[in-house]
Parts: sequence; C-alpha cells; structure tokens
Amino acid sequence: MRSNNTLFIFALGILCVGFVLASVIVIGGGIAFSSVNESSYAVYNFSVENTHATENITEVNVTLPTGFVFVASTNGSNSTATTFTNTSTVLTWVNSSAVSLVENLSINIFWFNVSSSSSAGDYNFTITVSNTTGVFETQNLSVTVNDTVSPQIATAYPTNISYATAPTQFNFTYTEASSDSVWYSNDSGVTNYSIQANTSNFTGMVTIEGLNNWTVYMNDTTGSENSSVVFFTVDTVAPVAAAACSSASVLSGATVTCTCSGTDGGSGINASLTTAGTTTSTSSGGTFSYTCSVTDNAGNSHSNDASYTVIASSSSSGGSPTYKPSGSRLLDGYSVSLGRGFGVDFNLEGASHRLVVDSISADSAAITIFSEAIALNLGVEETKMVDVDGNGFIDLSVYLKSISSSRANFVLTSIIDGAAVPTETAPETAPEAEERVFEDIISGRVIGWGEENRALKTVSWIIAVVVLVALVVFWVKTKNKK
Repeated sequence: MRSNNTLFIFALGILCVGFVLASVIVIGGGIAFSSVNESSYAVYNFSVENTHATENITEVNVTLPTGFVFVASTNGSNSTATTFTNTSTVLTWVNSSAVSLVENLSINIFWFNVSSSSSAGDYNFTITVSNTTGVFETQNLSVTVNDTVSPQIATAYPTNISYATAPTQFNFTYTEASSDSVWYSNDSGVTNYSIQANTSNFTGMVTIEGLNNWTVYMNDTTGSENSSVVFFTVDTVAPVAAAACSSASVLSGATVTCTCSGTDGGSGINASLTTAGTTTSTSSGGTFSYTCSVTDNAGNSHSNDASYTVIASSSSSGGSPTYKPSGSRLLDGYSVSLGRGFGVDFNLEGASHRLVVDSISADSAAITIFSEAIALNLGVEETKMVDVDGNGFIDLSVYLKSISSSRANFVLTSIIDGAAVPTETAPETAPEAEERVFEDIISGRVIGWGEENRALKTVSWIIAVVVLVALVVFWVKTKNKK
C-alpha cells in the first residue's frame, strides 16, 4: 500500500562540533526522523542552522538508506541559487557563490520525496554539511518503516488436482522479510501441526482417500498472519470399464452396436482419456473383440473386452445349405429336413434371423437361433415356443417331428400376436408330483411342451389302473357278502 505523507522535521536536538574558530552547526531532526509505512511515498523535511559568525556552508549531502528510492524532481530548498544533483543513493545541494547555501548565522530548509523500503525496520538517513575549506559535520536522522503488510504465502505442491499416488510433501512459497513461524493444518485449521521457526517445506505428510485440504500459515515478527489452502483428491482405486455389444451373435451384414462406458467412485472419469475399440463390422463371419479403456482424473486406468459373433451367409451350392422360406410358408408351417450345420434364414416382423443345427443324436437335436443366440435342445416329437426377438412375446414354434439318417425333421411355424412369455415363479409348496403346464422356460425365452405331454399321459395311465383295481376289490367284497 502506498501513501503520500509530508514529514515536517524541525530541530529536536543540538550537535556541537569544532569548526573554524570553534563555531557551531545545528542540524534539525537529530533525535528522530519520524516513521512511514512499507513501500510508501513521503516528503522528508529537515533544517540546517549555521551558527558561525563569518563562515558559510556551501554543500549539503543526504545519503539514502538501502531500499529507499528518490523520486525525481521532488527536491527543494528555501536557499537561493542552489545547484542540485543526485545519484541513486546520494542527494547533493551546492552553492559556493557570494550568497552561500547556508550563510553564517542563518537557517535553511531542505526537502525531498522518496519511496520507503518494502521491508519493515529502522533506517538512517546520513546528512553531511561542509564548507569550502573541507570542514564538515555528519549526523544520522532515523526513520522507522512500519510492518503493515501480512506475509505473502502460497501453496506450491500439491496442487488442485487428483493424485493416484498420495503426496507426502507440502511445499510453499512466500514473501516476507521478517518471517517468524510457519505451520500447517490438514483439517481446515482445527488442528495445527509442526510449528517451526524456519521456512522449509513440510515432509512426511499423511493423506486420506478422497478429498484432502492442507493449509499453510505464516506470521511475521510483528504478529501479522496469513495463510494459503489447497484442495486435492487422492484416488488410488482404478475405475471400472464396461464394454458391451447389443447382440452377442448377428447375421452377416446385420448391425451390431458396441458401447464403452466407465464408472469411478473417486476422482471421476476423464472423458478425454476414454478410448473405445475399432468400428464394428459384420461383413465377414467370425468372432470379434471390442475393447473399452477408461482412465480417471487421477490417472488410474482399466480395460474391459466384449465380443460378438458374426454368422456368415451360406449358399446351397456346396457346403452346409441354408434354406430361406417365405413369410407365408413359415406362417403355414414350414417343414424342413436339416443335417448338422444346416440352417434356415427367416424373417419375422422385418427382422432377419437364422436357425442353425449344432448337433444331432439318435433321439434329440441341438439348435441355435440367431440373432439373439438362443440355444435349444429338442427331443423327438417335442415342441418349443420361442421369443426370437426378445420382446416378451412368443413368435416361433419349433417342432422336432423325427430323426432319420442323421437328419432332423423340423416344422417351423411363425406365430402372430403370440402369448406373452410366462414368468417363472416359485410356488409356495412344490410337491415333486405336482403337475405344471409350463414346467420350464429355457434361456428365459422358450417354453417346452413335448416332455410335459408325455408325463401327463403316464400319470393318467397310473390313475386309471389304480381306479380299476379299486373297482375289482370292491366288486369281490360285495359278492362275498351275498
């Protein structure tokens, strides 16, 4: 802070020295030269009295203390016909003409404007007067620079970012010529630690996972205090990357969408450092990988992979044939004989699907229906109802009619406005012999019928036999009574 002050200093003491013929010189302001604030501007005013009866003072010099800076063209004197010069540290008034600078038995006043030192403390202006014969007198005029500025302190490390490795050192910078003590707190000043007289950085610091705040304090010798705080995050836990593809298996030429995302409970995901896998392609068959990599704001990273399978198109000219029934044929019930690896391409409600035979045994066949990759195993004369597109409604009936000569004979029927797939719930009591119309939902999409029908037939025969035996026993007992 700067201020303009005018200091009017008058003779507060008398200094007597031997001069020519034991004359006396008096310099005003010999005891105290007043006080100013740090880095402030002020006019300094002093007087010189010449008590000699005949000798004149021809030169007055002022030597500035360290840190004080003269303001150009601010010098002055009530003495006439003076010549003024200055260097960075010395101000000089000279007049050796007939009318001297300070004639005998007279008093003249001198003044100048300087900015004070930025450091508090006591300083001396040295004033020297002399005549043409070289006799001189020197006296110090004191000024006190008041300490009105608090220490300027700032944190340097850590900074306001996130760290994967916890900082253990607390560095700071400061500006203060008369520093006294420094200390720190890691709980917003509730608890203070390591009060020290020097200004070295703090070591052995302890952090917590998550948000931290460290505050450094400093005071000076006058009791002025200042502080600086830094907030930062310690995050040593890696984020979690999640790669996902909309369909695990798709037909060649179909669309597959893969996404990359991440979660982090600490410093948060750095979106600019999240990288996804290459663009998905379904132009050729095979299994492909999609990689998702995420990094949090502390620099921790994690990757995750997802894969999808493209089922390549087949043709009837060589290899395993693929049949392509029309929508009307599928609606009426499409009969087809398929060997292992054979397939059927069909369309339901505008979406393409494929049925592929995975394996055939003596009494069952395993198939997979794409594009949702629904795996089924059917026994001979078994029907399975399938929600092909995963919308919660049955839209395809698959019936394994028979198996002969390593061929599975299927009847495929599309279902329009099919029933909703029932949700399996556990009964309150579940006796082993309890009949259930829908016993299983395979892969959450398929309802089996054939096995349940055979079980119902068996139970019915057992009940019939028991009833017949009971009737025979009743008839015999009735006949014996007669």
